[in-house]
Amino acid sequence: MQIILDAASNNQILAKRLKLEAASSCSGQGAEVRSLDVQNLKQILAEELVPDNYVSYRAAHHYSDGVSESLLVLGDLIDAGRNDAAIELSEHAVTLLHQAVELVDDSDGKFRNLMDEVLDMHHRAFTGLVEDVEDGDTEAVNRRRLAMLVFGWEMNNDYGLLDDVFNRYQDILGYEGTAVVGECIKLNSLNLRKPA
Repeated sequence: MQIILDAASNNQILAKRLKLEAASSCSGQGAEVRSLDVQNLKQILAEELVPDNYVSYRAAHHYSDGVSESLLVLGDLIDAGRNDAAIELSEHAVTLLHQAVELVDDSDGKFRNLMDEVLDMHHRAFTGLVEDVEDGDTEAVNRRRLAMLVFGWEMNNDYGLLDDVFNRYQDILGYEGTAVVGECIKLNSLNLRKPA
């Protein structure tokens, strides 16, 4: 164990991976996964995704690699059957990347790739969640919740990181979710027309 800790003290990526593994340690199998500290994982993701200082063009590649490494925990959670935690953390990561975009020189457009990684994991986790649910009412609630989330992302897409997010989720939204997005659009347009 000491050898691993010594190696981690000299390797930031290894140290980060160990920290994420410790926070997401899952005991048991499948639905019996018991131990998971989502709040700690959120804090670790915030530390990794939102830099303290401006990241220059030269350092942006290293930053992007570190973020991609941190996002691997989402896939680990999905593989462990923790779609709920993966969804919560990926939604948190979307917010964090929106905060970080102003602090990183994104001349190469890597931020779009990072957001795509997060959204791919979110989509995968949501697909698993919907498939795991046997109760039709719960499935409908999940689809409505996703529809409102997608609408919010579309409306707050200041940096173009979430372009075409609606189409990404249409397969999960189905008819009911798409109808909810339509209602949100209608309500939003009515609110925009109200006199001040």
